[in-house]
Amino acid sequence: MTSLSKIQRVALLAASTTVITAGVLVPTSAFAAAAPVGVVTTTVAGSAGSADAAAQWTQTTDAPSGVTVQLPGQAHTETIDEDGIEARVHDVTTDYGFIRFTVFEGPDDGQGWDLTGSLQKQLDMHNKDAAQSSGATLTGEDVQEGTTAEGLPALDAALTATDGTAGDTRLIDLGPYMVQVVVLGTTDDQQAMEADYLRVLNGLELSGGDAATRSL
Repeated sequence: MTSLSKIQRVALLAASTTVITAGVLVPTSAFAAAAPVGVVTTTVAGSAGSADAAAQWTQTTDAPSGVTVQLPGQAHTETIDEDGIEARVHDVTTDYGFIRFTVFEGPDDGQGWDLTGSLQKQLDMHNKDAAQSSGATLTGEDVQEGTTAEGLPALDAALTATDGTAGDTRLIDLGPYMVQVVVLGTTDDQQAMEADYLRVLNGLELSGGDAATRSL
């Protein structure tokens, strides 16, 4: 299976990539998002049920993979290439924290991506950093492996920490690509986070090798 090493820090799901200020999670300077690069966007109506009701939901396309997603605002995009794996990270800051859409690209060895192992390595990396900074340990709860409606391997998990950090993530194996969606904030905004998370997943479109569009 395709494995990830240091590049997993790019898709890290927790406070090692954020700081909590007055209950709001924002990216730290070390992981500050770059200006949008190669992102195709169109503006659509905002979501009254989201934490940031004024946000304009915007279509973001990861050009190399053709994967398209709806995000509450224009994404800041950063590309990292390390150990033969490229990660294109699309971040949007919200009132409660952030939403992250990442596309990993690596050699297609025919074995697929190790979704469970990828999530666990991300958590291990975060918790190692959190221990050094006295941060709370992040855990993956209710981890479920299965498939999408189209039969693509997928993993879903809830993210929790004792300091009130909470969120959800989904990883999807597309062969040469692995797609990850993360919504992270605090338990105080659980309802808004879950509403946004479902909207992101419902707006996620995956482009197959035959250029046909597949929607989750």
